[in-house]
Amino acid sequence: LSEIKTAYRKLAVQKHPDKHLQNGLDEDEAKKQFQEIQGAYEVLVDPQRRKEYDERLKYDDSIFVILGF
Repeated sequence: LSEIKTAYRKLAVQKHPDKHLQNGLDEDEAKKQFQEIQGAYEVLVDPQRRKEYDERLKYDDSIFVILGF
């Protein structure tokens, strides 16, 4: 969990919308990326939501195998 928190903080500082000019992004894209980072963090630190995500990921992967991808 501490690794997740450290990685989140690092990305949050790098991708914060206030720094969008430094990252070469327009303001809307910067906000979108930052919200995605926040959403991922919220899922990863909540045990129930992470379990649901992992189960869905396994299911999605099995569909690709069944379909031959």
